[in-house]
Amino acid sequence: MTRNFRSTAGLAALVLALTLSASGCGGGDERKANNAYVERVNLIQTEFSAAYQRVASEITSTTSPSADGATFKKVAKTLETSVADLRKVEAPDGLKGLHNDLAGVLDEYGNELAAASGDLAKGNEARAARAMKRLEKATTSASVAFSRKIEAINAKLRD
Repeated sequence: MTRNFRSTAGLAALVLALTLSASGCGGGDERKANNAYVERVNLIQTEFSAAYQRVASEITSTTSPSADGATFKKVAKTLETSVADLRKVEAPDGLKGLHNDLAGVLDEYGNELAAASGDLAKGNEARAARAMKRLEKATTSASVAFSRKIEAINAKLRD
């Protein structure tokens, strides 16, 4: 089986490459609240990105599907922690819905990672290939949705 884990890892990294920008608009307290929000969300994203890169580096062209499944399980757990941390962040007024949507995108992606890790852990090559194809599609979709949410949050922060 030809395994294309690098493209999946690359797509997942794209999900993490986007950050919120600090707002220069609004009054003093509003600006402080917005900046605190941006800092907290970016910190969570940075921590997840670092953990993801450490774990994803365990996937190589020579690792078995079951080993890769265990690795994806670690990534899913890391993502689960990041989503929980993100849900604890108090979003400024006007951003709560978008913030919840952002967490939801990552949560849904985590479900896809968990499902793929289960399929890969079974060690069946055909099942592993299908899981990777499904995960690659989910990663692309999550990347697009994540980008849109970040853009929408940044637009609100600039208003």
